[in-house]
Amino acid sequence: VIATANHVLKDATIEDECRFIDDMGRIFDRKEQTDALVREIHAELRVDEEAMRGREQQTVLVVEVGEGDILNYDEGWVVGDMVRRLGGRIPLTSKYIGEEELLSCDPDVIFVAYNDAYGKRFAEHFFASVRFNSLRAVQHGRIYFVPVEYVYTPAFKTLDGIRAIRRGLYPDE
Repeated sequence: VIATANHVLKDATIEDECRFIDDMGRIFDRKEQTDALVREIHAELRVDEEAMRGREQQTVLVVEVGEGDILNYDEGWVVGDMVRRLGGRIPLTSKYIGEEELLSCDPDVIFVAYNDAYGKRFAEHFFASVRFNSLRAVQHGRIYFVPVEYVYTPAFKTLDGIRAIRRGLYPDE
């Protein structure tokens, strides 16, 4: 089991994902490929962190919506580390949040993780509801839908996750 799954680690990081990638390279004799991926992840982060330095911090929510539930990926998840390292802040720490909490938080950006085409359509419909019109993220068109494998135990998709978060935080770059 990857250590960043279900808060096996209290605070999951990109480095934890890189260690997992490295371990898989050793186990399956693909060290050359996994070393290259880990180098690429670190290079991307160095460039991104440098470019983001000095910018105003944005509030961010990373959620998954379902029938009556809003799962909140807080800063303890690996995506929380991505958001933090790219200049964002996830203000809510509850595992599940309600619509009222979502509205009162009023984040600058919302990333919505989905599992499949149905989940994406459900989430799009959920956030298209008039009850969310007052959200800054809705008003500024800053709700981004990302495959769940980019934010939850991304492993070999870590670089894709970092890039998706960066594009959402800095869409004009």
